[in-house]
Amino acid sequence: MWFSSKPSSESASEKEEDAGAGRPVLHTCVTSLVPLPTVGLHPAENGRGYQVVRPIRLHTLHRRNTQSSWPDEVMYAMTMSGRHVVIRLERNLALLSRRYTETHYTPNGTRVTSTQQDLDHCYYNGRIVNDSESVVSVSTCNGLRGYLKTALQQYLIEPLSGNDTGDHSLRLYQNPESTCGVTNTSWYSANSTATTRGRPRASYRKMRNDFTAVRKRAFQMVNFVNTVYQPLNTSVVLVGLEVWTDRDRIEVTASPGETLGRFTTWRKKVLLETIPHDNGQLITGVDFEGSIVGMAYVGQMTHSARVIAVAATLAHEIGHNLGMNHDSGSCSCGGRVPCIMSAVLGRQVPRLFSGCSSRDYGAFLSSAPPCIFDKPETQLASDSLCGNGVVERGGGV
Repeated sequence: MWFSSKPSSESASEKEEDAGAGRPVLHTCVTSLVPLPTVGLHPAENGRGYQVVRPIRLHTLHRRNTQSSWPDEVMYAMTMSGRHVVIRLERNLALLSRRYTETHYTPNGTRVTSTQQDLDHCYYNGRIVNDSESVVSVSTCNGLRGYLKTALQQYLIEPLSGNDTGDHSLRLYQNPESTCGVTNTSWYSANSTATTRGRPRASYRKMRNDFTAVRKRAFQMVNFVNTVYQPLNTSVVLVGLEVWTDRDRIEVTASPGETLGRFTTWRKKVLLETIPHDNGQLITGVDFEGSIVGMAYVGQMTHSARVIAVAATLAHEIGHNLGMNHDSGSCSCGGRVPCIMSAVLGRQVPRLFSGCSSRDYGAFLSSAPPCIFDKPETQLASDSLCGNGVVERGGGV
């Protein structure tokens, strides 16, 4: 998966027209996808580990004259844990690069890369009205699916039916504790700008060899990462997704350091030659040693069974690529949940950076490579290409 992240202070509508010339931009690549973290179920009033909620769509708004079947803004009302709430959402118009590509492999190993024609997505970020500590990151494709945080609790929502106003399950979120394999010593590798998260063909198999399912998980993860980086005035734009559908392109083992090194070499020799990007992320289906769920090179550009936990880990590892070290005991992000750059990912999803991380990021930007200031083109790609043939695909995802 390739994506570009850049500091940006524009509104969603402005992002579509100008992705922020002169502001830092990170082009990142994530290859293949991983199994998502196991979520602990808490007793609910129905005894099934979740509440049943039924969202009511209150309002939609199309700000532009576009062909999109998804509104730019939408509001829902629902009752969560006995409390009536209103959720306001905005479509993430900076989710995809205009040059976004997808790559897979045929059974005989032929590499097939295509751009998506008229790709129309349904990924939104937002807040709960009158809750300043709330965060919402969901897709609305076939019902509401994703992450909601209130001032008191964190939830996962997913449809029990096939539409956004039918019954949905609402579960309290609980993530197993895990750690990052990076120490606070910067690791430098000549000409290397890679960051990795585990999961090649193993992850594809775990998603039943379904490329569309992998794509949806990828979009959902990057959409959540966007909510994490917004306080740093940084948006994340996906520029490519590669899935190793036939076999792994490198040896992926339980040793995160060895896997990181192999991926860095492969990225330099293969990936950078085909798709321009600044940062690479590998997501695997292999369990790393101990409780480690990720590893990254510090200052270099380039979990569980639920997508949000993987996305939180992804945001953490990208932080290492942006010069951030693990938070020390004196670092604080002012909330009741752990900071993004905590060495240990606890049961709650971290969503804030500490002052220490902000300073690290500022120092990184002061000496960042010129490519960080490239202007990415966001929104929907056009033609498709593949080897000697033509591939054209489209539709909502």
